[in-house]
Amino acid sequence: MITLILGGFLTGTRAQNTPEGDRVVRAALTPFELRWKIESDAFVQFEQNLSSLQTAFVAGDQAKSTAYEALLQSAMRAKTDRIQAHSTPLSTEATARLAQMTQILRDFEGHAFQVGQTEVAAPYFKKLKDFYLFMEAEMDALDVEARQ
Repeated sequence: MITLILGGFLTGTRAQNTPEGDRVVRAALTPFELRWKIESDAFVQFEQNLSSLQTAFVAGDQAKSTAYEALLQSAMRAKTDRIQAHSTPLSTEATARLAQMTQILRDFEGHAFQVGQTEVAAPYFKKLKDFYLFMEAEMDALDVEARQ
């Protein structure tokens, strides 16, 4: 039994039960698959947090607005760090996108949404949407890389 368990770890496979009770074995993720999963999860989470921030802001909930803005700032920092840490040289387009993303992150340093100040908040919501679009472009670039 121990040999079977160790063998599963050593071969880099995972086993999982399906709802039908069948046993499915999948190979471990490749480095690219892992990177794609991390990026896609981050993209979806950013989208959800942005939507939640907008909802909290419209509802006048300062505490939730502050919390979601902090989550978004953390996500922006993590995304720019991941791009900079990527081992392959960045394309001209990716370098320009990173510079714009970094500038948006800098614009949010020390910023806090104040509910009720819609005019002041509007440009910051636009910047968050721009960052989201840059993340989407990064996902598109990963899709292209996957097809090569």
